[in-house]
Amino acid sequence: MDLRPYSRRRLAVAVALFMSLQLANGTPFFGVSVQGGFQAEADIASSARAVGVVILASQQSMVTFTSKLPLSTGGQNATAGAVLQMYNLFVADIAAFTDRISWAAINTTNTPAEVFLSLDTAYNKAVTMLQQNTPAIITTITSYSSTNGALLGKSRDNILLILADISRTLSTFSRTIDTFPRPITAKEIFEKLTKSQIATLVGALDALKVESTVFVGKLKETATILTESETLMSSYIGMMSETFSNVDFSLSSLYTRLSGLSNDFLKEFRASDTTVSSSVQAFNTKIRTFKEDIIFPSSEMIIAITRVFSEKYSEGYTIIKPNVEEKLQLMVNTAADTVLNVVQNLLFTTYRAVDSVMRRIPNVPTKGKACATEFINPYVQYLSSNMASSIGGCISSTSAQVEAVLRGQLIAIDALVKDRLAYIKMRNDALNGISSTSDFATRHIAVIKLTAQTSNQLQDTLQPALASIFSFYAQLVSNLDAVLNRSKLCVTLKSAELSAQLITASTNFNTCMDS
Repeated sequence: MDLRPYSRRRLAVAVALFMSLQLANGTPFFGVSVQGGFQAEADIASSARAVGVVILASQQSMVTFTSKLPLSTGGQNATAGAVLQMYNLFVADIAAFTDRISWAAINTTNTPAEVFLSLDTAYNKAVTMLQQNTPAIITTITSYSSTNGALLGKSRDNILLILADISRTLSTFSRTIDTFPRPITAKEIFEKLTKSQIATLVGALDALKVESTVFVGKLKETATILTESETLMSSYIGMMSETFSNVDFSLSSLYTRLSGLSNDFLKEFRASDTTVSSSVQAFNTKIRTFKEDIIFPSSEMIIAITRVFSEKYSEGYTIIKPNVEEKLQLMVNTAADTVLNVVQNLLFTTYRAVDSVMRRIPNVPTKGKACATEFINPYVQYLSSNMASSIGGCISSTSAQVEAVLRGQLIAIDALVKDRLAYIKMRNDALNGISSTSDFATRHIAVIKLTAQTSNQLQDTLQPALASIFSFYAQLVSNLDAVLNRSKLCVTLKSAELSAQLITASTNFNTCMDS
């Protein structure tokens, strides 16, 4: 590596080394004891320790960042994992290597061979890590933030060059120290190991400190971007969850209300058949009480004629009942499902837009958070505050309209039942005040009334009751469909309005990022 960028630093160190020569006790230097004053080992150890200090200074920040995991999206989690893995490797290998240099510079406990073997092992581990482990990690970070990923890649290459310079200098130290006599003085070291060579190691360590500051700084910056994005994303997801919860509550209320209306209607609808049948049964029971010679012989014929009135209604009811139940259930489900589908689609679209925002923020970190706060936050807040009430308007009107339809249809059913009961009343009137002991003429007239094929009876026998109930069903279907169509249109228009606002917010955000 070209060390000219820090050549001035080397010269200053060399001068300091030269000025520091003085008489003193033995001083440690890479496994040997140097007689006389010698400051080189302190400068090397200090510069080596400074690299570790820079790296470890971000350790607490990384611990705090770890406590925030997992993040909201898979992409963010993958990047967070890559940042932490890269930092841990840097601590384990780069900081460990410079720590070994600091240890070696002031070591007299081990032999020079042992000292330099330890340095060589730490160096090889650091280089292997940078060459083999970091490319995939940096690629993951680049997929999240191309800017920081590119800077990390460039910084890694520079660190590899600096480490190579340090390794070459240490190799020179190793070969030279092997030739030292024992004991050795500082003056003899400088005769064999020039001040420039010692300054080269200090300068390279200072350069490594600068580049490590850049590398760890970009890891920390990426972690900060992830944290800020997570804060925004969590806020958005929280607001959207609240939106869905509010709409879901409205839907639950709608479903409960419509189900109640449907059940009440079906209850009264079923009661109508019971009312008609019970009235006919009561009349038939009354007829069977006659045991004399006029009404009794005609009782079965009278019962058969009367039965027609209820049978025609019951036939229509039996046919229509399951269709009415199905239509009402469909109405209840469709009303809720229509709103639910629209809300889910809109929230999903909003989530994708927000996710797209989160992907852009890392590439322009200086603008990303500000642009999102200015343009995306207001939309999500508006959505959270207004979707339930906006869509809820369609829901509440649906409930009111369905209730009006069903009440109208109950009036039609009531009229039809009254029509059926009117025929029964005619027959009851024919028997009014008559008993088995009434005179012959009175009982004879009653039989004539009860067995007469009147035009009303003939007409009813053919089809009116059946036709009336089918007409009622057709009207019910038509009215409910009209209500649902109006609700669908209302929900669609509200959704389109909110979607248009989302498009505007996204466009404004992208313009802000690109400006």
